[in-house]
Amino acid sequence: IPEDLTHPLRLHHPSFRDFLLSKDRLDEKRAHQVLASSCIQLMSQTLNKDICKINAPGRQASQVESSWVKKCLPPEVKYACLYWVQHIKRSGSSLVLQAHLLHWLEALGWMGKTSEGIQAILSLEAYVSVSYLSITSISLTNLSLN
Repeated sequence: IPEDLTHPLRLHHPSFRDFLLSKDRLDEKRAHQVLASSCIQLMSQTLNKDICKINAPGRQASQVESSWVKKCLPPEVKYACLYWVQHIKRSGSSLVLQAHLLHWLEALGWMGKTSEGIQAILSLEAYVSVSYLSITSISLTNLSLN
């Protein structure tokens, strides 16, 4: 366990990783479903319009102190923003972030990860069409700008 609790936990012994990921004790799809659901719940609770309170539409992330962005987007929110789509795909679930899709894109912009957001949307679109899910489940008309 790192001294600074903001640093990630590192596994030093491969057998511990093997234990955690053992197929005998872990349903991988279920684990990804729980992670996807947790990511979406966290983003729904924390993301909102102008999350960094800049009040200047169009301002670029490079024009804002990175320490301020880190304060507005703590590590767990960054993780959720970056990996929720991957967890959905690996879970076989149809969970989708609906009400805060634009807020998610804004958060990615502040992290300098807009291209990852575009890739995630394309990946999710491919997953939805391959999974025979209705594109209306994404419900772009229900996007909230609040």
